[in-house]
Amino acid sequence: MADWAVGDLALCVRSIWASRPGDTVPRSGQVGLVERVTQGANHRGLVLREFQTSNKFGWAAFAFVKITPGTEIEGVEAENRIRENA
Repeated sequence: MADWAVGDLALCVRSIWASRPGDTVPRSGQVGLVERVTQGANHRGLVLREFQTSNKFGWAAFAFVKITPGTEIEGVEAENRIRENA
């Protein structure tokens, strides 16, 4: 389990969302910046800058992996990778 913190980059690895009107749903392979980490009864949540949700808990953290800028990720095209000096 990742030790999430504000400012981390989160790669969606499981697109499992039931969305509500107004939600911007993360899809597998997309990356978001963690703005807030929440704790629910059963698991952690991530509030991500790029993906809006009406759920104050945010998105389920277990559907994301923490990544480091510049890291090569299998299945993600080079032009979509985040670079430190971008």
